[in-house]
Amino acid sequence: MEEKKAKILDAAQKLFARFGLKKTSMDDIAKLAHVAKTTLYNHFTGKEEMFIKTLEGEVDNLKAKIESAVNEESDPQKKVRAFIISKIEGMREARNLYVRNEEIDIILSISRDIINRNFENEIEILNEILLKGVEMGVFFVENIELTSFTIAKAIQGLEIPWVMKEREMEISEKVDALLSVLFLGILKR
Repeated sequence: MEEKKAKILDAAQKLFARFGLKKTSMDDIAKLAHVAKTTLYNHFTGKEEMFIKTLEGEVDNLKAKIESAVNEESDPQKKVRAFIISKIEGMREARNLYVRNEEIDIILSISRDIINRNFENEIEILNEILLKGVEMGVFFVENIELTSFTIAKAIQGLEIPWVMKEREMEISEKVDALLSVLFLGILKR
């Protein structure tokens, strides 16, 4: 039963990412999942519920990917770099977290809480990195929560161009430039 539900969600996720919520039909999902349309309704109330479950899965996968990359590093500066790069790479896979213009009102009403949960996850991970960096004497941060929020918002503003338009090599270079400003500042010394 759970395997069939996962298969349906996988099909729905692919279609939502490619065509959006509005242009994806239950028939399309059933066809790609190789199940009868009535089977979809045995597991979900409709495509909006499938979309919510898809978003929740993407948020959970993104958090796991970020945490794994961060945990592989011991140096706090490398942890911040790993955070940003794994977030951008993860967002490429989590295409449904992006909103198409024609669906913005529908999707925002459905997904606002899920997107906010993702942002809170990111702040939590950054808080841990910064706190560890302060404890190790690598960072000086007066307000960890405010700094984490600011970093997360800065990255959020760069997500769409970095995820949609940049190649992996260019992202690495741009992340390094961002980290140079973050770690060294722009003041002349």
